[in-house]
Amino acid sequence: MWVLAPTHSPVVLLLGLVGGVVRPQAVEGRVEALAGNSVGWRCSVEGNTWVDRTLGATGTTAGTTPTRPPRPDGLCTPIKDRNCYGNDLNRLDNVSDASACCAACQSNSRCFAWTYDTTPVHSPYCFLKSNCNGPNKNQGLVVVSGFATAPPSPPAPPPPAPAGVQLNISVSTTAHGQTMEGFGGCFNEKGWDALAALNASAQAGVMRALFDPTTGLKYNKCRMPIGASDFADDYYSLDDTANDTAIQHLNLTRDREKLIPYIKAAMAVQPDLRVWGSPWTAPVWMKQTAGCVGGSTLSTDTSIRAAYALYLARAAKAYRAEGLALEDLAIQNEPNQNSACGAYPKMGWSGDDLHTFLRDHLGPTFASEGITDQVGIFLATFPVNDFAGFVNATLADPAAAKYLSGIGLQYGGVGMVPSIRSAATGQSLRLWETETPCGGGRARDCGNGPGTRNNSWAWGESQFAIMRSFIESGVSLYSQWNMILDQTGSSGWEWAQCSPVTIDTHAQTVTYEGSFWATKHYSFYVAPGAVRLLATGDTGACESVNGACGCAACGHSTYQATSFLNPDGEVVVVVLNGDSAERPLQLSVDGKVHTTVVLPAHSMNTFTIPPAVSVD
Repeated sequence: MWVLAPTHSPVVLLLGLVGGVVRPQAVEGRVEALAGNSVGWRCSVEGNTWVDRTLGATGTTAGTTPTRPPRPDGLCTPIKDRNCYGNDLNRLDNVSDASACCAACQSNSRCFAWTYDTTPVHSPYCFLKSNCNGPNKNQGLVVVSGFATAPPSPPAPPPPAPAGVQLNISVSTTAHGQTMEGFGGCFNEKGWDALAALNASAQAGVMRALFDPTTGLKYNKCRMPIGASDFADDYYSLDDTANDTAIQHLNLTRDREKLIPYIKAAMAVQPDLRVWGSPWTAPVWMKQTAGCVGGSTLSTDTSIRAAYALYLARAAKAYRAEGLALEDLAIQNEPNQNSACGAYPKMGWSGDDLHTFLRDHLGPTFASEGITDQVGIFLATFPVNDFAGFVNATLADPAAAKYLSGIGLQYGGVGMVPSIRSAATGQSLRLWETETPCGGGRARDCGNGPGTRNNSWAWGESQFAIMRSFIESGVSLYSQWNMILDQTGSSGWEWAQCSPVTIDTHAQTVTYEGSFWATKHYSFYVAPGAVRLLATGDTGACESVNGACGCAACGHSTYQATSFLNPDGEVVVVVLNGDSAERPLQLSVDGKVHTTVVLPAHSMNTFTIPPAVSVD
């Protein structure tokens, strides 16, 4: 029979990522591990220090982040070859020297120790610490540290808030949903601009944080714009030679400056990275209102439509020849953007236009160019819940549907999932989430720096819930929008949006926002090829996005849970406690209780149960 593999030394391993470096993370909360189980638990709570916590003899662990009293003298007395390991509050890049590192510590009310690391493969890093009580792990490092000569004893932690009602989650490994393809984000010029402000070592740290297949977000399938997106520096296309209907002047000159180096920097960390492309607009000479960057539609002239199909096919071939693993292409980003001529790149399509363009032009052109088996065609990335208006015509016509590989959904587009599934019965059609809600920028929604209106952790919790909503609806890929932006979050047309990573180009510091951690609780554990499992009990209602939802139960819950079965047999359960109080949780798999824990308030959590083993 099959049973879960037992061990007799259950350990809670809690890890977080700061600047691409894996470090232990403390967790507020308590654990009760049931005998004979080995259940991993990783938990993210805003403001914790980075400390390993293991189960004690009583099977419980708890931690808090107390308020520190004033620091005594001695903090800035440097000690050579001392590494204050663990207990990290923050990491600062490009700090000039040890004295500047200590000064940064003095300006942080929670900092009582620091380590300045100038090891060649790291330099220069300044780590701010809550204390220097950890081991002196300095092998192979060039470090100097300082700490308060008489670190004060922290006050007794306050009693925990009253726990909420216990959550009970049951997972079945025999009830399977969709197979997951992976996670990703979008490469844009503005992201490369922000990354370029850092030195080479710091740039590498950010790319590892996003793409490293062992320590990072493990992004494996990312989006790229074909021509300018709204987060390009300004408008361009791959062929701005007017009336070039033979597409003889298509070139990647502009993309070789920023976009392609950005993608190849990611490929250096994640060699298996795959990309998919989408245009925001056709070259302006192909549009019904010639010269219009933002708005209008593709020209109704048949020769122009044929030229645009050739443009997209040749673009896909050019990127592949450049060494990029471009495997899919969406006809249009947000085809509902049919407005009067505006500033930023966009172009409108009706559902009928998408249908006939795919059937009469793009599908046949991909075939004649010999890339049908190399590059799949997605109908578009739809942000609205309008199946009849945008999708039905294509799925209802076998002559068009035969060219279709998938459909992209974002925002309210998730509401179309049930209708698409019903209409596409018998078709091998992939559904992707193609752009996470992007907010109004760090100063309004998603940051935690000076002047921010909302806390980044709250934004991260909302992203966690929306990821769960799309995945429960049946998508196989979840995509962030911009992966990296500078401190302004500004587009090429000067509005601000959010990103998991913020780079302050003046201070040259890197912040991993709440949405980074929300993503990691999924992407780090859910491997490509994993199948979604049925989780019942207190899993919470799926969050609606722009009034739409693709799940059976929709609404708003402060707790969220979903589950997966990895190809190696490991069970992954992802849980959000968005309450302001602790919540007890009992987790069962296939009818067997495997662990009982107390989830910290406002915590993101991932539980892993090892693969089953055969017992004679």
